[in-house]
Amino acid sequence: DETKAPDVSVVIPCYNAERWVGRAIDSVLAQEGVTVEVIVIDDGSTDGSVDVLRRYEDRIHWETGPNRGACAARNRGLALARGEYVMFLDADDYVAGTFLFTAANSLSEQKSEISFGRISIETDDASELYMLPPDQTAKSLMLYFLENRFLPPCGTIWRKNLIFEIGGWNEDLRRFQDYEIVFRALSKNPQITFFNGGYGVFYQHTSPNRISFRMDQATIEDQASVLRLIYQYLLDIGIQEDIAKRALRLRAYGFWRTCSQSNSLNSCKVAKNLYSEFDGKGHIGSLPHRTLSNIIGLRAKEKF
Repeated sequence: DETKAPDVSVVIPCYNAERWVGRAIDSVLAQEGVTVEVIVIDDGSTDGSVDVLRRYEDRIHWETGPNRGACAARNRGLALARGEYVMFLDADDYVAGTFLFTAANSLSEQKSEISFGRISIETDDASELYMLPPDQTAKSLMLYFLENRFLPPCGTIWRKNLIFEIGGWNEDLRRFQDYEIVFRALSKNPQITFFNGGYGVFYQHTSPNRISFRMDQATIEDQASVLRLIYQYLLDIGIQEDIAKRALRLRAYGFWRTCSQSNSLNSCKVAKNLYSEFDGKGHIGSLPHRTLSNIIGLRAKEKF
């Protein structure tokens, strides 16, 4: 029945993902026990991605247009989504097992607005299954994400109305967009559930097109802007200022260390200034790290 809304809409932004997008689509279409629609928004690909999409004919909805960024593609897909629940799946990731069936049941039975499942972090050589500690509040989960590992979009299912209520994806951002939208949502203290059926696969390939490999100043400034937004979201939900600053300070210092491994002095300056904004002083880490960083400087130490 074409008029019946699916249970879950899966939105896939695609940019030069010819090698992977077919796998992502196939994994969603193979999900059992749940009706799904696949919406692929091609973001101006210059490879053969569109040729791959054409092979699916009427099994998916897809469209292509000029390159506007992943967030714009996700928002376009969201506007087309007919399901009560929605998932954003990057074109190089995929889902396995009973992931969408269990997620939809979790959201429906517990009347939650956002549900977090398991992910498998996969490289060409290895994989690691990971799940968040269950039974957390929005407040504790925000701190957990800052102090531990963050769950990528392939591990998260949303009630569509929640994303509309918070204004969708921030199209001005080039990095940390998934961080920003999840923290913005959690700052509204939504009903959260956790499920462990199936898993989403977060595939970490080594293509030079990966935006996570970029260390240019504009991209680094984007990351800094997101961390400032997250600080405000922590305050919005009632986390004490000193606790919020401590969590962001640790994240900013790690950011500074990463930038110090690049060849961009300006990126290092942005990260160092961000660390200072959260009352960061001196160096954080082991005694040898702090000692050597104090003597020769963090950038020289990281290069060393």
